[in-house]
Amino acid sequence: MKTALISFFLLILGSTAFAKKPKYFASITEDNNHYIYFSTYKGIVQFDGHNYINLSDVSSLPSTWSDSSVYREDNNTLYVAYFKDGIWAYDLTNNVANKISNLNATKLVLSKTHLMTKVDQKLFLISLSDFQVQSFHLTNVLDIAAINYQHFAITNRGLYQIGKDNSLLLNSFQTTKANLALLEHQLIYSTDNTLKLLSLDDNTQLAKRVFENEITAITPYLNNTIAIAHNNKIDIINNINLATTKTSINQLNQTSRLLFKDTQGNLWSTDKTQFEVIDPNSISLNLPQPSNYNVVEMVGDQLWLGTEHGIYSSEKGLLKPLTKINSQLPKFDKIITDIHYIKNKPIIISTTEGAYKLENNTLTKIYDGYVLSVKYIRAEFSTVLIISTSKGVFGFDPNFEAVDFKIVNNELPNKEVLSVSKIDDVVYFLSAGGLVEKTQNKISVSHISQHNLTDIFAHRGNIYVTTWGGGVLKKTGNIWEPIKSPSNIASILNHFDEIFVVTSDGLYRFNKDKFTLVPNSAGQMFIANSLTAHKNFIYASSKNKLITLDALSTTPTNLPHFTQFPEIDIFYTKTITISANSFDYINGHIVRYQYQLNNSNWIDMNNGKIQLSYLNNGFYDVKIRASYDGIQWQESSIKSFNVIGPWYRSSHFVLTTTLVSFIILIFGLAIVFKINRQRNKVFKKISQQKEKQKLVATYAQIVQAKNALQQVGEHGVNHAVRVIENAIVEFEAFLDNITAIKTLTNSSLKESLVWLEVAVIGNNIKTEFQLSLCDRCTQDTRNSLLYIIHALVLNSVQHAKAKFIQMSVNCENKEITICVRDDGIGIKYFDYIFNFGVGFATIKNIIYERKGRLKVRSNRRGKAKGTFITVTVPYLPTEKQGQFNQQKKVSLN
Repeated sequence: MKTALISFFLLILGSTAFAKKPKYFASITEDNNHYIYFSTYKGIVQFDGHNYINLSDVSSLPSTWSDSSVYREDNNTLYVAYFKDGIWAYDLTNNVANKISNLNATKLVLSKTHLMTKVDQKLFLISLSDFQVQSFHLTNVLDIAAINYQHFAITNRGLYQIGKDNSLLLNSFQTTKANLALLEHQLIYSTDNTLKLLSLDDNTQLAKRVFENEITAITPYLNNTIAIAHNNKIDIINNINLATTKTSINQLNQTSRLLFKDTQGNLWSTDKTQFEVIDPNSISLNLPQPSNYNVVEMVGDQLWLGTEHGIYSSEKGLLKPLTKINSQLPKFDKIITDIHYIKNKPIIISTTEGAYKLENNTLTKIYDGYVLSVKYIRAEFSTVLIISTSKGVFGFDPNFEAVDFKIVNNELPNKEVLSVSKIDDVVYFLSAGGLVEKTQNKISVSHISQHNLTDIFAHRGNIYVTTWGGGVLKKTGNIWEPIKSPSNIASILNHFDEIFVVTSDGLYRFNKDKFTLVPNSAGQMFIANSLTAHKNFIYASSKNKLITLDALSTTPTNLPHFTQFPEIDIFYTKTITISANSFDYINGHIVRYQYQLNNSNWIDMNNGKIQLSYLNNGFYDVKIRASYDGIQWQESSIKSFNVIGPWYRSSHFVLTTTLVSFIILIFGLAIVFKINRQRNKVFKKISQQKEKQKLVATYAQIVQAKNALQQVGEHGVNHAVRVIENAIVEFEAFLDNITAIKTLTNSSLKESLVWLEVAVIGNNIKTEFQLSLCDRCTQDTRNSLLYIIHALVLNSVQHAKAKFIQMSVNCENKEITICVRDDGIGIKYFDYIFNFGVGFATIKNIIYERKGRLKVRSNRRGKAKGTFITVTVPYLPTEKQGQFNQQKKVSLN
């Protein structure tokens, strides 16, 4: 893929790659991505319509004086000639520069096989295959040109055709200034002020034309026409008899030294210090002198232009004053505000001092005062002339007798009426304060905007009002809603069902509620009545230009292009750079770019560039769009690429890996849970056996004491006392360690909890134990409850290091609830989840067997630290049949 340079530059240097606009333009060329390249005194500069980039800032190209450059499409290479650094080839695909010759050329042209160069007025050919140089014995070379396999040169002695090893003189003449250009089958050259056209087939002269002034530049143009520069203007001539078809199409008053046509049909002109771009469909003509008042009207087949210096007519691109009419205007009354003409009616001319009718070349004043606009309106039985002023509207019948508009003037919210229009059977009066609608039977007033209303029009079933300051309003039902549009609109024109609008900053087309700026009109300010049409041409007059637009031409705003796009298959580690540009060389729009990836949201592109990194594997569709001056969006076509990664980044692998990992995790958790349950059961069994063994040993000591008491003698009594004392010590050890509490299974639940609370208090811990007595509980249930309570309280004492423990037991209709709260250090989350600790494990086993519930809330930080545990255990089936007798809660204290 041929890669555009600008995105590469931005990728490397960011905003530092942008250069200032050059002050010298020696040559102009274009690549196949529509980038323009200027040869300047600081090297070669790339231009995209908005930004300048000096290629020497981002490559090894010299930054010295360059006089010429040409582009070769088949290998995407730019050849640049330097005044002192030779000739270089710049590969735009790989961004690599190489020096190919030491010749210090001042001009380069390209054929299929050779680079043709002019060096110190001498001629050289450089082979494109091996860059071998061939010289010719020609001196005083003035210009060179090449096309396909043919090469030509003009010297001070004549025109030559350059062959493989020799040169052939085609025309002999003496000259010191010459220009040369080639068409497909024709050659055109100029010597001083003479222009000649030759056939390339037989070298015969086809046409000749002599101009009054020196011809400074020529170039092939559209449709086999030729653009020539002479006498500070640019004309278009045909290739048959060299007759002029368009004249003075340039805007800048400069001596053009170079003309260049790009692939979009734009004509570039430069005097080596500044350049302008001329659109083929929109031609502007400079006015003889600037004017703040400029209005236009077609009078028959002639275009009239009204200025503050009088009235002019436009003929073949030339503006001529209408002397007979201007001489009849008073000296103080030359400022024209409107011109209106319909067939078989007098021409109406309005000024800042009054209104005149022009009939038989005679001006007659019909109104005295400042006039804003004039218009013939067809009434029911005749045509009425309506004059809009700052004092209301005034009318005249076909005999120019006054018509009474008092009713309308009385209804006007503001006496300053800017225009009058008729749509169907309704006449609209647009004022600074509102809109007055008048039909045959009624009149109504609408206050639709705080801004001055300037015009009204109907388009495809809708009615629109234009304003100065508020843009365009569209009528929807009885509501006027603003649409996105330029703010200050002076006038509108409906021509062939297409709307044209003049504003404070340009001429626009309007279609489907969207506005498009017309080339060559950007930044031009227009006033009311400055827009008219004839046949397929639109004419608009600004302060210093008369713009002519072919209304049948294509949309003037370029669609955005992908100027850098990745290969079809991209490895996932590569950063993908995508660039967009509209190459808007004509309009000078403020352009905003956005991109869309796989129909997601639109995202802004900074400087028309995006970078995407580490995308997932798969195919991606990319769209770009551009907004011009914030008015409308235009989209490009879709482009696609595929991100390729290693097998382990594929979506199938990621999905499979995720699924397998999840299954392994669940299986592992199940195994851990089962192992913990089994371990806890074993531990519980061992603990119970040890406790039983201790009780058996204690029992044996008590029996031994009993036997000793049965023996006679003081020695036996003393021995029994000692045995009993040892047994008491054993039981006290059980009480001190609290674990012995759960062996009191034959006692009541309340008595057991009393012993437990006593043991806790003995550890200097405050308590608050409450119990709701349950008569229906079996001894097994009481034992389970006691074990759960004991384990929870023991955890608060030994592990949580609590200073206060609160415990309650509630016996309700269907279940028993145990709540234990402490102010200790809390429980770690993973300790609870993975059953670390025998106490929790045993509690969970009991709850699991009884199909109960366990809730744990713990806070390890702040003033509210501590643990709150709730255990809910349902009654056994046998207990549900028993009598329920819930007593009032009692404190164990």
